[in-house]
Amino acid sequence: MSAAWLPNILSLSNLFFGFLSILAALRGRFDIAAILIFAAMLMDMFDGRLARLIKAENPMGKHLDSLADLLSFGVAPGIIFYAAFLGQKPIYSIWPNPEMIPNFIHLGIGTLAFIFPLFTALRLAKFNTLEYADHFEGCPSPVAGGTVVVLISFQQIPGFFIDGFLKPFNIQLPYQIMIALFVIIGLLMILKVRFTKIQRIILNASSFKSLKGIILNIMLFLVFILFSKFFLMILSLLYITVSIVNHVFVKRKA
Repeated sequence: MSAAWLPNILSLSNLFFGFLSILAALRGRFDIAAILIFAAMLMDMFDGRLARLIKAENPMGKHLDSLADLLSFGVAPGIIFYAAFLGQKPIYSIWPNPEMIPNFIHLGIGTLAFIFPLFTALRLAKFNTLEYADHFEGCPSPVAGGTVVVLISFQQIPGFFIDGFLKPFNIQLPYQIMIALFVIIGLLMILKVRFTKIQRIILNASSFKSLKGIILNIMLFLVFILFSKFFLMILSLLYITVSIVNHVFVKRKA
């Protein structure tokens, strides 16, 4: 097998983890679903870097990456959102009798859940035709999908070493707030908001040329290995918030 296929294997792994996360959510294991989405994010983070490193960038790899992203960060978050309300072991209770939920509730939640596949598809199609070197236009789908899944599954995700210290903050968002965040984060993928490319800050060649950059990357890697859900949630929400504030500031300045 040619080495040029290695990045594609990472993209297919992204697809595989996204598919498994759907199956986990349908069984009510939202903790496993979130961990699998995180694994898919890691695969997506490194497939492009590996392709550039071994000089194996090609149109097939780009399209394969987009298809994997559509499932892992569009379809999967949508289904996980639906399962959190109407699955076998739902997180949110929105009807007095779970066994007698009317069809219009199913239709309404299903329509809301479709927001993520829809906006992810539009965002990826736009990305493939209009790519900027220094920033994204619209929230990257891995960040959007990962943030939504972590927020939905937050209470179930194991926090490992720091979970005991931060247990008082281990709460579940009210379903009204979760629905609002789901819609807002979905919309951010298609709005013309400038998001800095994360790879320009961490995990790139230039960041390893200074001691400060090396220490930053090592610290982030260790936290990712520990999979601190608090860190992931804060980091993703901070990235989205800072990008929006920066975009508004630049627009006002212009």
